[in-house]
Amino acid sequence: MVIPKNENRAAVLRVVVLEGLNIQKLSDQQPKLNCSLHLGKQREDTSIQCDYKNPIWNDAFEFNVYDEEFSEELLVYLRNQGPKSLKDGFSNYEDIGSIKLDLSSIKPEITHNISKSINENNGGRLRLLVTITGISSQDAPSHLANLSRWNALEIRLKDRKSPTAFASSEHGDVGRLLVKINKAEGLPASKYLSNRLDPYCSIRLRDDLFRTHTVFKTVSPTWNKCFEFGVRDVNDCLHIDVLDEGENKKPRSLGAIRIPLLLVKNHERSWYSLKDSTLKNSAKGEDPRLQLEFLFVFNLSMLQCLVDV
Repeated sequence: MVIPKNENRAAVLRVVVLEGLNIQKLSDQQPKLNCSLHLGKQREDTSIQCDYKNPIWNDAFEFNVYDEEFSEELLVYLRNQGPKSLKDGFSNYEDIGSIKLDLSSIKPEITHNISKSINENNGGRLRLLVTITGISSQDAPSHLANLSRWNALEIRLKDRKSPTAFASSEHGDVGRLLVKINKAEGLPASKYLSNRLDPYCSIRLRDDLFRTHTVFKTVSPTWNKCFEFGVRDVNDCLHIDVLDEGENKKPRSLGAIRIPLLLVKNHERSWYSLKDSTLKNSAKGEDPRLQLEFLFVFNLSMLQCLVDV
């Protein structure tokens, strides 16, 4: 997924179009369903699926968000591609329905699983994963402030006398994980333009995928960004990739690390050596590494349920 580099953006909107549910057939023509996503002048299209009732795409897209108040709307149109016109050679589209998503209703740095009806008459729905991430503003909302998020999570979750501190949406979690990505060192500079990398970090645990903002023109970026995850299985692995954003091309991998949750140590600010894409050899550069800090707190009520079973 290529997102045009832009130093003026406020954030990145990541959308995964998962599937359609109970789509009602409007015509007898062969189904060739796709979704067209629009955010301002930016547009992306999913692949074409031939299952009319329950199409599955699993296509991921990223959009630049320029408004720091996130007041824009994402429009998603569901269409059935018809045969090409003999007159102009272009395909005709049958509009099946659409959904509208107000970004101001999306809490940043949380992956939202959204299912919305495409229109009143069809009865079908579209299911998406939506995340506002990569926030570049220094004046981030209070719930994103690094210290306040870190301290609030520690206070809320380390109160072992109150395991119900986990919100209702977290009842299925065995714990909560807070990851602070501090900085990187030793990233490989360009052969021709020294210190001209534009690095950012992508961090994933299962379906939750976030990213830092991009720090432009440096091989030693500092992010100081916190990300919070619900942990469903302590045997999962945290995936972190450092990438060079590049200029209107596919981001270039600068290194990666995979950290088993069982090896996470609380309150230790540690350096992790970056590996190449195979995760077997060191990444290019002069000892490229990433500094991280963790806070992992268990949901005691969930653990007690597992013990009782």
